[in-house]
Amino acid sequence: MTTTPPWGTPRQHPEPPYQPQSQPYTSAGVSDERSFVVLVEQTTGSGEAKRWDLVWPPFGPGGRAEAREHAVRTAYEFVPQNPYSEQRRAVFKLDDDTYLVMVEGRMSSFHFRVCVAQALPERR
Repeated sequence: MTTTPPWGTPRQHPEPPYQPQSQPYTSAGVSDERSFVVLVEQTTGSGEAKRWDLVWPPFGPGGRAEAREHAVRTAYEFVPQNPYSEQRRAVFKLDDDTYLVMVEGRMSSFHFRVCVAQALPERR
């Protein structure tokens, strides 16, 4: 019997269900101290078609401390597109702003990366 996690049914959505934005993020008019976002890169596809994809839109904008807290939560709660049936998850902190997460499924293993980044203003 599968237990539904508090953030939703696995595999119904490849993006985190707690995304506060409905519009793609833009840094226009955002102050530097509130310009931090959380990005998630995940492997999608299989075999020769396996590739890195960026989950869009990112969480943000916010302050760096807020983004770092959200990054940790995302590392533990994000439901990646693959593997289909998660059996085990290992979270590795690479530095204060980056986490690598290994997810083992019944048939294969995938990984994703969560990082805090500062959005820079658009070049005009």
